[in-house]
Amino acid sequence: ISTVNSVHMQPGCANIPVMYIVGDDFMQSRASLLTTNVVGILNKPIKRETIAKAVEGLFGSNADD
Repeated sequence: ISTVNSVHMQPGCANIPVMYIVGDDFMQSRASLLTTNVVGILNKPIKRETIAKAVEGLFGSNADD
């Protein structure tokens, strides 16, 4: 969380979207992750395909055009 906050405080970086991948033991603290630029929170263990789909959703299906 502190790393993301530090990045967002840099000039030109305030609107960078963030997606967290967290362990099940972090579930109770999920609310602390919800800030303006958080576009998703995924829970570990997680499959590579799930991450790929989540990231693709950020950029749309034409990301490689």
